[in-house]
Amino acid sequence: MDDANLTILGDGSQSKSYIHVSDVITAVLMAAQLSDVPFSTYNVATGDYITVSEIAQLAIAATGRTAERVRIHYTGGDRGCVGTFQSCDSTPTASVILDGRTC
Repeated sequence: MDDANLTILGDGSQSKSYIHVSDVITAVLMAAQLSDVPFSTYNVATGDYITVSEIAQLAIAATGRTAERVRIHYTGGDRGCVGTFQSCDSTPTASVILDGRTC
């Protein structure tokens, strides 16, 4: 397999939280069923995070390449793309328990 180049915006230390769409749907339906107000704000999340560098290593492995065969270039800085924030207020106005986890 040929060598490859991979460019990562930022320094790779940015963390991302991912959630499966079916978990979001379950949380929305549960919130609608349990809420006594017609409109509210909810923070639906897993609480798990993965760094951009870890995501890159998973992508490299998924393509069958080894880390030695891929040249990773970091653009630098503590921020990746325009939509990446260092931190934000994620305090929910209400919480929902989903499979024993607060969402």
